[in-house]
Parts: sequence; C-alpha cells; structure tokens
Amino acid sequence: MKSNYLKLLKILTNKYQKKFGNIWGVSLLSEKNPVKTRVFHNIMKEIKPEPVKIFPFIMQAVGKYFSFGFRYCLFLHKESKKPVKNLFVTYNENHLESLYSLPDSEILLIPQKTDWKEVWNSWQRCLYEFIRLSDFAYIGFKYVTYTLVYLRHFISLKNDICLLSKALLNREDGWELFREEIIRSFVGDVLIENLFYERIFQNINKNYLELEKIIYPYEGQNWEKALIVNTKAKSIGVLCTIPSHNMMSFWGNAITPDHIGVIGLASYYQFKDYYGDKVFILGSTRHQYLKDVETSKGTEILVLLGHDDYQNQLLLEYAEEFIKEYRVRYHPTKVKPIYGTLKEDLMSAKKIVLNSDSMVSVEAYLMGIQSEIVLFEDYVDLNPLEISLRRTDFNVEKFDNRETVKKYLFEFNSNEEMIRRIEEL
Repeated sequence: MKSNYLKLLKILTNKYQKKFGNIWGVSLLSEKNPVKTRVFHNIMKEIKPEPVKIFPFIMQAVGKYFSFGFRYCLFLHKESKKPVKNLFVTYNENHLESLYSLPDSEILLIPQKTDWKEVWNSWQRCLYEFIRLSDFAYIGFKYVTYTLVYLRHFISLKNDICLLSKALLNREDGWELFREEIIRSFVGDVLIENLFYERIFQNINKNYLELEKIIYPYEGQNWEKALIVNTKAKSIGVLCTIPSHNMMSFWGNAITPDHIGVIGLASYYQFKDYYGDKVFILGSTRHQYLKDVETSKGTEILVLLGHDDYQNQLLLEYAEEFIKEYRVRYHPTKVKPIYGTLKEDLMSAKKIVLNSDSMVSVEAYLMGIQSEIVLFEDYVDLNPLEISLRRTDFNVEKFDNRETVKKYLFEFNSNEEMIRRIEEL
C-alpha cells in the first residue's frame, strides 16, 4: 500500500509540478511527511478522515501572515555585512554545535516560539532578520496568485485524486483523504509559510554575496527545500537522527541538497539507496555523549512527550492508567526545558515510555534502559529502534551487544575531522 501511495503522489507531481511551480515542491503533498500529516496514517489504518471546510484554513493563513509580521518586528536587527563563506541555518543550535569552528562562518537560528524571547535578548543572528517590509505586499500578491492557480486546476486535481485513489489505494474517499493537505498547501497556512521562507532565502542570497556553503540539519522540511531552491551556495544537509524505514521512504524528494552528511554506517546504507553519491559519512554532531556513556543506574520511569499534541494526550492517558508513578519530560518545542539535559534525565531512568517516532529509544538502548514504545491504533509505526537493530546479531531485548550496535549506528569523529570533511566538499 505504501508503494502505491508514493506512486500516486509521483503521478500527481509529474502532472502538476509545472502548473503550480515551486510551491508544489514544498507543499504537504510533495513533502509526504508522515509526522506532519495524517494522510499516510489514514491510508494504512483504513481510517475515514473528518470532513473539512476551506474557510478555517483561510483564517489560519491570515494568522500565519500576521505571525510573520510579528517576527519581522521582533527580530528587526541590523543586517550583517560580514563576508562569510559558510552559513549555518538551524532551528536548534545544539544539533550542529560540533561544526561551528568552521572558518569564515556565521550562524542563523530559526527559533522556536519557546526560544523567541531568549534569542531576542541575546541578539543572536536570526533568519527572520531577513524579512523586508516590502515582502508583505509581495507575499500578499503571490498568495492571491497561487489561490487563483489552485481554483483554475481544482476540478482536474480533484478528479485525478479520486481516480488514482480508487485505482491505487482502493479508496472511494480519495478527495476527503487529501483535501486538508491540499487546502493548507495552496490556500492555507502552509502556503503563507512557504512564501515567506522563499522570500527570506532570496534575501539571504542577496546579502551574503561571497557565500559558498550553507549547512543545515537535514529533516526533509519545507524550509530546507526553500533554502535549496533560492540560494546559489552549495547546500549541505547534516543528518542528526536515525530515521525509521517508514520515514526514510518519504525523504527521497526531488528537491534535495548537494550533499548529505550522515552519522554512521547504518544511515549511510539507508540514504545511499535514495541519494547515491550525494551521501557521505560525516559523523555524529549531536550524540557524542554516547561514545563513552555509562549504563544507567536510574530508578525512575520517564514518560517522553513528542511534538504531536494528540499523541501526547493519549500517551499521558496511557501512563495514568497503566504506569501510575512516572515523571514527564516535555518536548523542547512545546515547553522551554527547565530541567536537565536529555542525558541527565535518561541517567535517572530505568525505563522510558514514548511514542514510536522518537530516536530517544535508540539512545536509551545504548544506555541499558528499557523502552516501552506505545503505538496507538491510528498511527503507523515510525520506530527507529526496531529499524536500527534489524540484524540477526542484534537483539533489542538484550543489552550485551550494545558496543556492536553503537559502532554500526554511529561514527564518533572529532570536531576537527568533521570540519575537514565539510571543507573538502
């Protein structure tokens, strides 16, 4: 079923890519991210989606437009004229911290809402500094233009989706399956967000005239594709996680960086199948602490919440019913952490309970911590632990072969070695 789903999306892309232009390549249809959208889950679990109306999504687009207006006012700093050759763009500065001593470089943050105040107070460089006042008129015009394009092709697109869904997915409700994704991408908040990122990276391209490389954490997000399409510098995506097979098969998108640096042998073989010679082993920029990590002697049960509010609610209800005594760690994009680091929290745990799409299960395994991965019936399994250990000599229930697993998953290069590999590209 998954292969038919991807085939359907490929057929639609071949027909509508030119008609919708760049905005198709950064739409939710093209992104195919099972973490961000419900379509894949609904198909695999044979769930009939709730009907949606267009007006609330138009209001979301208006809200997103004014949200970028607020960001413009908040981060209206003096632009840098520093003639850098290397630019880091990241929403989490810790993910690429090992590479920041790269010569002639600067860091641009894409702060989460929970970080806005901190970034503003610290005067760190921020992506939103590159929003111009004139961009708001331009984006308003482009929004109307793409809305008209959507209306012009609405009947054809709807008919194609219905026919392909029936033929490939055996679903009579094809339009209902995809309608929310389509409305958000071509009329709603996703369209506004993509237009702003397109403009921001065009402005960055004009500001950094000597720029040679842009390095960013690779996750297949829409803003990454806007970066690739709208800047002339060489793009280098750095993998900071271990994706599951279900997630991996959605990242083979046509808009990809010039190079993808992965964290070890396992991810190298995973990505090589999709990206060929673009892939190289950089090493782990984010998980160096696992190199010599000790076995946890903790006694707590730790419930780890993710970025999906609905799954978090279900997970807390599950914990309350079946676990009773536990401590909650919130996702950093939801609540600004006021507790210790993830390593410190894991060292206090004997067991973690979490959703299926988190790499923390891999980290916990290497620390000798039991993971209870709760998979709810409405969701597809995105568990990277099961994928990482899918070898006959690995047993997820035992911890006596952790060093072998660690060598398979991670290459712990020094910062100097990773920087050298970046410079050679």
